[in-house]
Amino acid sequence: MSTSNLLIKMQLVSTSGLSLATFPMEEDETKSQLAGGIMTALLAFSKEVHNRELESLSYQDGSVYFLPIHEYYLVLEIESDVDEEKIRNLVEGIRSSAHNLLGEYQNDISLNDADSVLDELHTISMNLARMNEFGHIAGTFILTNPTPFQFRMNQTGETYNVIASSDVIKFASPISQMILNGDLLLINNQNCRIGIIKVEEQNLAAFVIARVHPAHVAVAGLIVSEDSFDSLIALNAKLYPIARALINSNYNIDLETVLQKIIENASATRFSFNPSKSEFISFPTLERNVNEVEKALFCVVLSEKVVVSGERAIVKIVVNTLSLFGLHRTMDMVEWLPELPDSRIDLTGISRDYSDSMKNRGLLDDNITFIDIDKRKIRSPIRSKNKFLKKIFDDAKKLDAKSAAQMIKTILEECRDTAFDLSKFTLRSNKHQVLEALQTVKKETNDDAKYELTQVMATILNPWLFDILNDQSIDSDWI
Repeated sequence: MSTSNLLIKMQLVSTSGLSLATFPMEEDETKSQLAGGIMTALLAFSKEVHNRELESLSYQDGSVYFLPIHEYYLVLEIESDVDEEKIRNLVEGIRSSAHNLLGEYQNDISLNDADSVLDELHTISMNLARMNEFGHIAGTFILTNPTPFQFRMNQTGETYNVIASSDVIKFASPISQMILNGDLLLINNQNCRIGIIKVEEQNLAAFVIARVHPAHVAVAGLIVSEDSFDSLIALNAKLYPIARALINSNYNIDLETVLQKIIENASATRFSFNPSKSEFISFPTLERNVNEVEKALFCVVLSEKVVVSGERAIVKIVVNTLSLFGLHRTMDMVEWLPELPDSRIDLTGISRDYSDSMKNRGLLDDNITFIDIDKRKIRSPIRSKNKFLKKIFDDAKKLDAKSAAQMIKTILEECRDTAFDLSKFTLRSNKHQVLEALQTVKKETNDDAKYELTQVMATILNPWLFDILNDQSIDSDWI
């Protein structure tokens, strides 16, 4: 797995020539050790014979940079068709991060720790590469001054007493009442609920985890100002699965551990359109190269992982154009990777040769949407299409890239916000009330395809809504 579309490979080498770690990992350890020895020999030769440090070497397809950091050399292999400013920003960003990460080890680092350092630098390099390469990141969904909190609700008869510190009690009381009202989404057992709560009277919002015990309820979460509510909504799709997975994997896990993980993930990439990328936006090119374009759009809108394979120049346009349908949500996009993307990438392109190699070895993940632009085929776990997205697409074709991006973003944010309201209403209502609310939204939307998209978004936010819609006892003609 390559580190990014700029950085091809990283290697950490001791000053004695011992290769400590590589990313991606080398299958041939002998080759890795040989490379480490040759590199340190070159560095020593340059210093002894020419009395200067060797900083980089260039070859046809790329360059190798040697970064002396503490008692180690960090070796970076970078593509050649990248402008100097982007390379400089990437190298200096990695150098600074590596200096901090390696500082605690000095000349004594284990192989496991070396692997961990490169894993961390991999994540950093991906963020740097995205900011340098695409210009899509104009801001992030960041919770401004999120405050972690914990409190306890002790049961006394049929009532609960809130036990909290003086700085927490002011918002703990209204949050506890909302928990008792059923404002949080139940996860796979009857004893734990997770969700977002808005404390209107105090202009606050919170991501809350509540675990019910026989005589008390333990509560933990992050409190933010109401100004960060939109960011909290956008991040819910990221934070909720993390909390749910941790609790489902170990029900006895303490909420402080879960909360720490939530804090670590309380920011995510937020896309915005960069006018300088207009030349790489083409709706006709996307339509010519993707046979079922509305299915591809549906996958991007619904946060499915999408990989596009084919010739790089065309893939770049297809990926950038598809990315406009992710402007309403958090999304990690990299235009091109030499190998299959890891779990952190939502949208990317790969070569046809690599895609065919993976297919022949039976290694293509059935849960990922693959778009083969050479064959104009799409393979996806999503079977349905959405006519409303096709209508947006057709309208966008009539506009310039900047106007199209704004139109798409506005419409999809409206659908997202309605879906969020529906998913929240579902938490505190019975089935009949939910169905009435859905019917009202459908009438107000006055567009069956747009309503269908909003409904699917809502079921992703709140799986219980999906159960209601698929309940055989409910009249299918009702909705």
